[in-house]
Amino acid sequence: MDVKVIADAEQIELIDHNVIPQLVEAGIPVFTDAEHTAAHNKVMVIDAGAKAPVLITGSFNFTHAAQFRNAENLLVFRGNHELTRATWTTGCATSSTPPGFDAATGSDVESRRKP
Repeated sequence: MDVKVIADAEQIELIDHNVIPQLVEAGIPVFTDAEHTAAHNKVMVIDAGAKAPVLITGSFNFTHAAQFRNAENLLVFRGNHELTRATWTTGCATSSTPPGFDAATGSDVESRRKP
């Protein structure tokens, strides 16, 4: 399974219960959007290299509030290689690892989180 994450650097720092440290500890490469103030887009690519990759995008925040209280939208595209590649490539073009943050080892993750 090939998993990579592009996250919002500000949210990594502000949200104590974010799961980015656990993803890094599991060896998942984590990058941040280096071009925008807020990475408001939510995109999930599943099985990018498979015959039928899945692209999930929309306003849905993958939170309890989004699931049970908010008016959200979520689009699921299956088997659209061109759209999947274009969406992921665009996200990667504006991403980088945060300063002092080693996505491969997870070093300095805790010091980036606000108390």
